[in-house]
Amino acid sequence: MFTTRTSPSTLEQRLDPQFYWPEHINDVTNLERFARQTLDSLRDKATPITYGVLKPRFRDSQFRLARIQNFNDPFLDVESCHGIEEIQFLDYKRSEAAAGDILIAIGGYVGRAAIVPRLSFRLNINQHIARFRPSKLIDPYFAVTYLICSVGTRQTQRYVSGSVQTGINLEDLRELQIPIPHYSSQRYIGDKVRQAESLRTYAYETVTKLDVLFDRYIPRQDWLPFGRRTQRVTQSRLDDRLDAEHFPAAVQQYLRSLKGSFSTLEELGAQVFNGQTQPDAHGGEASSQITVANLAHYFVRGEPRRVTPGGTARKLSAHDLLLCNAAHSKSYIGKDVAYFDGEESVIPSTEVSVVRVNRAKLPASYVRRYLLTQVGYLQIQSTVRGITAHSYPKDLCNIAIPIPEIAAADKELWSRADDLMLNAARANRLADLLSRSAVYFLEALIYGRILEATLIATQQSIEKGDRRQDRDLLSRLTPEGFDHSDHRQLFPNVDSVYEIVDAAQLSAVEAR
Repeated sequence: MFTTRTSPSTLEQRLDPQFYWPEHINDVTNLERFARQTLDSLRDKATPITYGVLKPRFRDSQFRLARIQNFNDPFLDVESCHGIEEIQFLDYKRSEAAAGDILIAIGGYVGRAAIVPRLSFRLNINQHIARFRPSKLIDPYFAVTYLICSVGTRQTQRYVSGSVQTGINLEDLRELQIPIPHYSSQRYIGDKVRQAESLRTYAYETVTKLDVLFDRYIPRQDWLPFGRRTQRVTQSRLDDRLDAEHFPAAVQQYLRSLKGSFSTLEELGAQVFNGQTQPDAHGGEASSQITVANLAHYFVRGEPRRVTPGGTARKLSAHDLLLCNAAHSKSYIGKDVAYFDGEESVIPSTEVSVVRVNRAKLPASYVRRYLLTQVGYLQIQSTVRGITAHSYPKDLCNIAIPIPEIAAADKELWSRADDLMLNAARANRLADLLSRSAVYFLEALIYGRILEATLIATQQSIEKGDRRQDRDLLSRLTPEGFDHSDHRQLFPNVDSVYEIVDAAQLSAVEAR
């Protein structure tokens, strides 16, 4: 509970007290140092800001729909967007999105935003998202950075209205004030997000290339009776489980069709173990811990928790496969299998299972791909025990993996698969850090911790091929922000940042 005195000059059409929270007024004061324009004045004049499809009818199609859960700030994860009916898509053609558009959450998780990358299909949005197509008056990657930074998020949330179903009206969104610093400043900040995008593209193209290879050696599964509810189980196959989910018919038929050309994770020498949750660190020495929230479909995401060191938890290693082992809904267990990059010393939490593959027998990246197939997922699901839905290492060890015979033409790529996957995981991790760096630089600019002249001079030096000033600014970033008291560096090795970014950009040029 607090009170604050508001002068008549700060009053707007809103009289609710939350609108005048001190932090909101402080944000407005900080933004007054910059030229500002409304979001509507910055849009492409032929493309109004609008919301999207009401009550979508989902279908397997190339007409996809973006939802807020597809946001991976500041990017849209297009591969996770589901298809809808073509006729419904075309009925809402006015809200169709294109590469470079910025999608803004206007209902539910107000304050989130994502930029649309290159598309291989047509894309629309649902009614909880507004599409904003920037004009040439603003760098689009700078714009999305502002919308997801702490100031931009608060300013968007400031205009939320409603009691039962809260959201932001399009009329208020169109009037949202966006700071317009010098274009070189915008470019410097926006380029960090562009570099992140190129790294993400490199990472996912690498994964796709490897998936194509692995899919040639994972026997077909489309003939299996995934909908079958009953099957006969011989006495020799019975164990301590008598629930039907432990004996899925499709898995048993699949393994029989392999005629013995498979081995369990235990037989392959894999180590399977769970982590150990540690209490949060409050100052002093701390360790990094990955939780279920950090597990994405391909790789690890976000910042690990800072926890007190100690306990008996084993540290993660490069090439480890990470999956959720406990959830309120058992369907989440095994849904994602993240490939760990091994860039820093990290321990897993109790709800994270680690599969450390014996890579002398099979590539870890191949095992990951198999576990994400329908049969692989069913095998993981068959290990889930109890009402509270847990999966345990002793059961995961019994998952069977097909053992392929590799053609001579594929042996070279097969032998490099894990190294390529590790490079992709590290590129994806660096993409997350570069996106955060853009936010930190923009927040430092707004709060006056960095001069705009510094960003302008740094961008101009980069354009001349001189990275020394950029190197200095990157070295001043910590996981908590710019010039923060935290002694850790966001980029401990700036040279490796340039090497990975340059390699990804070169790969993109060669791909064209």
